[in-house]
Amino acid sequence: MKASFFALIVCLWADSAAAEQGRLSASLIEATPERAVAEGDVDLRWSGHRFLAERLVVQEGAKDELHFEATAFLWTPCDCELAPWSVSGKEAEGILDEHVVIRRGAFRVCDVPVFPLPLVRIPLNERAPRLLLPEVRVGEMGSVLGLPVWLPVGRQGHAVLTSEWWSQRWVRQRIEVTGPLGTADLAAAKDEYTSPFRGQADVRGGHVDSG
Repeated sequence: MKASFFALIVCLWADSAAAEQGRLSASLIEATPERAVAEGDVDLRWSGHRFLAERLVVQEGAKDELHFEATAFLWTPCDCELAPWSVSGKEAEGILDEHVVIRRGAFRVCDVPVFPLPLVRIPLNERAPRLLLPEVRVGEMGSVLGLPVWLPVGRQGHAVLTSEWWSQRWVRQRIEVTGPLGTADLAAAKDEYTSPFRGQADVRGGHVDSG
């Protein structure tokens, strides 16, 4: 759903008609037809995302997009009181329903900072390509590090491309494609630099090996 400044202004007062798209609370809120400023314990819930800040300014752009700036900022995709994970920063800016850029921040688990993030850009559009959280596994095949990337496919489908590095192998590339007709899992691996690729595919319960 495209953001509208009218919906933002309405949600300042938690009107039920706008509650589905957003809700804003703060110690002080000032709003005009073009700009809204919230200060003190700012809590904005918008299109499935939650933004916490000390100060938040939202202004309508030339194409009706909603630009925002914030200080003492925290973002999480979880609409809960204690998010399992979040990203915080000294300052942030972005466009609602598009993206947010967080500066001088940290990745947090249960609100505890785990590692620093000097600069990170997070897509707010659910169909935008994006990096997912790294995957780390340890088992009989040694240690595995995977870096997944989410990509949209058509209007409803998506694909997750994961590059994996194995301590007891070399590399593997996994592709998971999900669409209206089902799911397909594809993988290609090399045990060492000079070895040939080995392929595997699973399609809606079917199984094919090659190589």
